[in-house]
Amino acid sequence: MGGGSRYGLTSSFKGCEGVMRDFNAVIAAVLAMNGAQAWANMMPPPPPAVKVDMYSIDAKGMGPKLGHITITETLVGLMFTPDLKGLPPGERGFHVHEVGNCAPGLKDGAMTAGWSAGAHYDPAKTGKHVGPHKEGGHKGDLEVLKVGADGTAKTVAMSK
Repeated sequence: MGGGSRYGLTSSFKGCEGVMRDFNAVIAAVLAMNGAQAWANMMPPPPPAVKVDMYSIDAKGMGPKLGHITITETLVGLMFTPDLKGLPPGERGFHVHEVGNCAPGLKDGAMTAGWSAGAHYDPAKTGKHVGPHKEGGHKGDLEVLKVGADGTAKTVAMSK
């Protein structure tokens, strides 16, 4: 073996420089992916999804169960996945309130459905309804809840 390294490799691989360059690029990419995977393994896992049972409400209190909404934390906000039935068809307001209590409450001297839930979630105290995904308003507005002709709602909504 002429003029090579101590491992018996020689420079007789003329014309293979491109292959070696590609091989080195592949090795570098594999090392980078392993580093990215190691970094991902160090990140804390996302919190588990929360399943919230949903009920109809009126001024007298809670009615029958309508289904549930699963709330999942994502990299871009909270994802609300409804699985509801028995609703009137059409579009409905979909909001997060300050208090997790949908009991009737006193408003202007009359019992009002869901009034115990408080205002829409507004940690910055803006007092503004600007709709979902817009800056300057409260964070309780979600996309409209779309209820099909069969009374079911399954369209995912994202928080801002």
